[in-house]
Amino acid sequence: MINKIKITKEYKTIPKDFVLELEQMTVITGENNSGKTNFIKAVAGEAKVKKELVKVEFLDKDDQPLIPEIVYIAAENIQPAEDEAKFSAKTTGLIK
Repeated sequence: MINKIKITKEYKTIPKDFVLELEQMTVITGENNSGKTNFIKAVAGEAKVKKELVKVEFLDKDDQPLIPEIVYIAAENIQPAEDEAKFSAKTTGLIK
């Protein structure tokens, strides 16, 4: 199980050597422009600095490296019905 995700190179709003400790379920939340998308792009292997991918380490509870299979669904790929798009995430039927 992945217990930590470490971003080893500064990327936009993410500082160098940033570590996110994970539980069995971890929800990434935050204000707009706080770095959620930058973090997800780094984890998904889409973040580049000077044309090089940002290095991300996935670690177990003993800080040993793991190689996970990442599944990333960008929000822009989710297309709610027109009436659902009029509501906030708290009131829509997309999330229950």
